[in-house]
Amino acid sequence: MGQDLCSSISGLHENIISAVLVNDGSIVQWKAGPGVKMPGQKEMEGIALQRLIMMSIAKAHQSSGNVHFNVTRYDEFDVLLFDLQQARKDALLLIVNVRRPYALESLAGGIMNIAKGA
Repeated sequence: MGQDLCSSISGLHENIISAVLVNDGSIVQWKAGPGVKMPGQKEMEGIALQRLIMMSIAKAHQSSGNVHFNVTRYDEFDVLLFDLQQARKDALLLIVNVRRPYALESLAGGIMNIAKGA
């Protein structure tokens, strides 16, 4: 199921670098674009844990409503974090790395629709 989800999300936009599903701090599944070299398992799990902490902090202060996704912008790409706790049983967090340009609202909406429907 996770591989299908990651593949579907990776196919949403040509600038998606990778999609990673995380559950309990461990990577459940991932899909990287052609020619993308992913870090080793230990480094990826460290990154996943960092992203889980970031999402937990955002969710701790939801006075404005539910957190749907979080974006971190780096020089070369953006990291989109999606909380899947309510939508799925096999993963808590979806990490999507994407190069600019892309339409944030459109891409995030497509990702959320796929994640909830898979």
